[in-house]
Amino acid sequence: ISKVSFCSVLSVQSAERVIILQSNFTRNFASHHSSIITIQSLFLVVFHQCLFIQNFASGSGVIAIAPVIKSKISNCKFISNLGHRGAAIQAICPSPLQTPNFQNTLSYIANHVTHQTECLTMNCAIPCISVVFNSIFVNNSAFSVPNLVEGLGGSLVFKMLPGHMTLAYIKVAGCVFRNNFAQGSGGGIALEGSFHFTASKSTFIQNDVQSGRGGGIASSISKKLSFNFCIFSFNKAIGYGGVLSLVSSMNVRSSVSLHYCKITENRGSAGGAIHINQVDVLTISLCILMGNSAKRHGGSVYIVIGNIFSNYNCVNQKNSAENSGGAYYVHNCKVVLTKFSKFQSNYAGFQAAGLFASQVDKFVLRSLKFTHNVLSYKSYD
Repeated sequence: ISKVSFCSVLSVQSAERVIILQSNFTRNFASHHSSIITIQSLFLVVFHQCLFIQNFASGSGVIAIAPVIKSKISNCKFISNLGHRGAAIQAICPSPLQTPNFQNTLSYIANHVTHQTECLTMNCAIPCISVVFNSIFVNNSAFSVPNLVEGLGGSLVFKMLPGHMTLAYIKVAGCVFRNNFAQGSGGGIALEGSFHFTASKSTFIQNDVQSGRGGGIASSISKKLSFNFCIFSFNKAIGYGGVLSLVSSMNVRSSVSLHYCKITENRGSAGGAIHINQVDVLTISLCILMGNSAKRHGGSVYIVIGNIFSNYNCVNQKNSAENSGGAYYVHNCKVVLTKFSKFQSNYAGFQAAGLFASQVDKFVLRSLKFTHNVLSYKSYD
């Protein structure tokens, strides 16, 4: 067990390329806002077939990388690591002036991340692509420090530095996020910045946030979130969005889409599964939303302020809200389009066991089926 301030195990300075293969890091401790491994590389960092178990970093991550254009972390395992914010990996993308032959590298800038750990933070200063594939994230935790650090992202944190007009793409494919925890927001993943985020064929199960939003994923000001063929089950949040919470701005043309997803047994305060605030377009199609529940509104989906909400060919079954909108709650959205969907055995304690909508300019329903939905009136002060 190593216990050293700033960097407890390994430090590499001013390297163009860093490659670490088949190495194990177990039960190391880094205090005073430091890291287990610190690397400064201008171009490439590779971790392959490495194992990280029960490490604790009080600072910028189990691994801190700065700056870097391309990082590859493949076939690695990060298990039961603890930290605060970015406790697994922190990678800072350099500016073009720091990077030789910058224009020639843009075509294949990519960060490949494969790990099971507490947090990954990308502080992006240039356009970059991050790819997380075939990875398992289990039992990792992000803890807050009162009045100092908010515990974000039980598994991954992607962050942009303020003031950088960065276009960053994040792709997650074939991953499992299970039983991760954050005291703040984003039990599985936290996004802070103008990202284009895509997740496909991935599973989010039993992720949890103690005081924030987004039991599975929490995002701020992302331009595009897309989920395809994903499973979201048994995630929960004390705040908004048991699975997903996106709080954006109408000044940012943002969109969220979910296609061929199974969303079951998630819980949140408002939006048992999904919470959307100030998003231009939300599309949910060919999805199953079943058994989700909210303490307030929107058993499965809670939408506040948007331009277009579209729902096509979805099965909405056994969702519940103690107040309004057993399946969906939509407020202050210009256009609501719902077609070819089924609403069965949903429940609300105050209004609309199926779909509640208010302050909507255009409301279109076509070829829907409502069966066995229940409204059981309760008095609310």
